[in-house]
Amino acid sequence: MSGNAGMLQHQDLVQVLRQREAQLGAFQEERRDKDSAINFLKTKIVTLQNQNRALQNQTPGPRVEAVSVDSDRRIQELEQQLLGSV
Repeated sequence: MSGNAGMLQHQDLVQVLRQREAQLGAFQEERRDKDSAINFLKTKIVTLQNQNRALQNQTPGPRVEAVSVDSDRRIQELEQQLLGSV
């Protein structure tokens, strides 16, 4: 009977191991998704910063200043989202 008990215990351990492997796979996929989102936001921030610099180098006018303020605000929002995701 101890042979049967040992076999059941082995099967239980194998089942637990498979469950843990599935959980680990899910965590790894979630991490990849977060990393992708972070990389996207970083790229978007750099793009907005470059656009902002380009606009600041132009002759300032009311429209350029408004876009610059909007751009700065959007950069701050994206940075906050990025920091909240980490």
